[in-house]
Amino acid sequence: MLNKYGQQFIFKCNLNAKETEKLEIKSRFLKDILLAWSNVNFKDDISNIGKRIIWNNTNIKSNIKPFFLHDWADKGIVFIEHIYDYRNKHFFSFNEIHNL
Repeated sequence: MLNKYGQQFIFKCNLNAKETEKLEIKSRFLKDILLAWSNVNFKDDISNIGKRIIWNNTNIKSNIKPFFLHDWADKGIVFIEHIYDYRNKHFFSFNEIHNL
């Protein structure tokens, strides 16, 4: 049911209630659980940004909605710090990330 969103990984993510409501989940019970979780868990601040999870994050969107990339998550790319080069102060290029 939650494969599209990373299975149980979604419970570690930072989705607000508005974005959670938009998820394409058929089970109303499961959606209600996620809504309750997002109401308790969502953090709107951006302090310590490098430690924020990229996936299913209300503050990080592609095509105006949060997203999850299985291939990248499977390679261990989870936090913003995994795609940001602190030495040069820029995000890694797609090719650099692709070669991880």
